[in-house]
Amino acid sequence: MEIAAWLHDLTKWERVKDHHITAAKEAEKILKKLNYSDDKIEKVKHCIISHRGSQNIKRKTKEAECVASADAIAHFDMIPSLYFIAYGINKKNYTSGNEWVKNHLKESWEKLIPEAKKIIKKKFDASQEIL
Repeated sequence: MEIAAWLHDLTKWERVKDHHITAAKEAEKILKKLNYSDDKIEKVKHCIISHRGSQNIKRKTKEAECVASADAIAHFDMIPSLYFIAYGINKKNYTSGNEWVKNHLKESWEKLIPEAKKIIKKKFDASQEIL
């Protein structure tokens, strides 16, 4: 789980639509060089591939659920970075950028496990109210 958490966004800044797939491939290369077992590599890859809320990929393990939820929770503490992505990288205008951030946070909320929703509910509600 910790390895997947470190590597899940490995290729995100390359602005590829399938960063979950490309990150899993890169993680596999790294872990093979470090002599991790095939079983461990597959578990890490599953966590990475299934962390994306927008892709609706079934999470088959508790570890994958934890990585996806931790990723989503982090978005609520990094809202300025979401605006950087919206305006600085994706070149959106004010209205579409703000809507993108709001929708990204809704998507993050939807991928949370129930226990994580309890932890982050106040931040989610506040973000939606403000946006």
